Amino acid sequence: LAGLSLASGVVVAEVLAQSGLQAHSLKWPNDVLVDGRKLAGILVDVHGIAEGPVDTVIGIGLNLRMPRLSGDEIDQPWIDLESVAGREISRNLLAAELSLAVVEALDTFSGSRLSTYMESWRRYDNWHGRQVQLVRGERVISGIHAGVANDGSLRLEVDGRVEHFHSGEVSLREEANSERV
Repeated sequence: LAGLSLASGVVVAEVLAQSGLQAHSLKWPNDVLVDGRKLAGILVDVHGIAEGPVDTVIGIGLNLRMPRLSGDEIDQPWIDLESVAGREISRNLLAAELSLAVVEALDTFSGSRLSTYMESWRRYDNWHGRQVQLVRGERVISGIHAGVANDGSLRLEVDGRVEHFHSGEVSLREEANSERV
């Protein structure tokens, strides 16, 4: 299930694209961004045993309509969907579209895992080639975002060597004043 949050991110990005929102990107492992500001986040919670059945909950938090005052306490740049779209969005219709798309994706994911979603993920991955910082607890690792591996791990070029990092361990942030390389 390691790639489930990435597959879910692709699903959210594609539902938003179908509704007319084209200027968005994915940030590994679980954020949807517009102009570098967080629009949505995906959280996958898994309970069970490695060799047996598991229960999985996929949570999608999407900023639909957020008054400026409500966002004052958020510690990162954010944006809401209605501001981006320039129109009112039906919360119920969007929730239904997302739910149906996620259920369909779960069926696809159970058969092919992440491989079905990698081409789309790479299309939405706006961070590839950028200098980034990976935060692991107290440790900060700087490197060049070298894409996402087929197992869903982040590939980060550090000191000329590509290392792999897995979700749940890290937070990805763009370094100040970085440009694509």
